[in-house]
Amino acid sequence: MANYEKAKKHGGTKAYKYVGTESEKFITGEYYTYEDMSELTGLSEYTLRSRMVKNKLKEDGHKVITDLQLMPKRAPFTNLDGTKSRYVAGECHTMRCETKSEIMMNKYLRLVL
Repeated sequence: MANYEKAKKHGGTKAYKYVGTESEKFITGEYYTYEDMSELTGLSEYTLRSRMVKNKLKEDGHKVITDLQLMPKRAPFTNLDGTKSRYVAGECHTMRCETKSEIMMNKYLRLVL
């Protein structure tokens, strides 16, 4: 919050309004800069900036921060609760070639002559 007041005084840094429900550190309706968000969440400013680029939510024509942008870091291919994603677990894996002969045929048909 302190960084937003400084930025507002000098007309420099952008601040975004927080519109969320799950955070204990952020207050709904308050404005936060990237520095503030980084200090409160432990995420780098670069990570927050890239998440905001993907953010399409707007209120009164201005982008807002939601709980999705402030989600903590997690290991790749895991769900929010830490379990493996269904894609990594192999549940969505489909066999293209069912038999050994089809696998061999597919291998040689793709060779450049």
